[in-house]
Amino acid sequence: GGAGATGTGGSTSQPCGAIASTATRPQLSTAQAANYTTAKYLGDWNPTAGLTLPGSPTYTVAEDGSGDSTTVKGALAKATGSSRVNILIKAGTYREKISLSGSTPITLYGADADASKVVITYGDSSDSAGGTPQSATFTVSNPGFQAKNLTFANDLDENASGCTNCQALAFYSTGDKLVFDNVRFIGNQDTIYFDSTGTSAVARVYLKNAFVEGDTDYIFGRATVVLEDSEMHYTSLRKPTNAGRQIAPSTAA
Repeated sequence: GGAGATGTGGSTSQPCGAIASTATRPQLSTAQAANYTTAKYLGDWNPTAGLTLPGSPTYTVAEDGSGDSTTVKGALAKATGSSRVNILIKAGTYREKISLSGSTPITLYGADADASKVVITYGDSSDSAGGTPQSATFTVSNPGFQAKNLTFANDLDENASGCTNCQALAFYSTGDKLVFDNVRFIGNQDTIYFDSTGTSAVARVYLKNAFVEGDTDYIFGRATVVLEDSEMHYTSLRKPTNAGRQIAPSTAA
């Protein structure tokens, strides 16, 4: 995660100029392209169908008190055991900093296809939290974590905070077999950090119909990540030329 953590990039490509045509950009041959498939990266795990929501949730989160908890953290505290726990989050903005660990497989979901109706957000930076991973609004080490129809955000106001190290994660994970279906990730620098517990550890992440927004190295880490039918929204060139990239992977060789 060095490239993302420092915001200095890590690419060896040349500076971008005018957008090149396909005639002048390197193109994959059919044989080369065959190596760049979802199955190639995710192996025998195939999450491409996306998530099917349960008929009823295990727990419900609702700001108005109509559920099992008024906070996401409160519902997660109830989740135990080896069976999957499905947590419905009703529409609202939940200002919480959450760290989820253990082995219980968790699914968080909103009921509406508009993922902006459920927002989990906080506003820490690397400066205020004591490090880039610690700045995350939502941290997951659980294997098998899933989310659908919601938003993870870090709404740090870089100007008001006066931060020098403004890495501010919306999401940080080290778990394997994570699935995000119709999920939005909103931030500026280092929005999502998909990591693994070590260079030899397998951590696979699949995003389907996702939206990821940021301005510097905002998709990075050591995990193996596949984004399918997803949108990357590059908001601005906040850093000087060559000081930041949209993607700054540090996957092991």
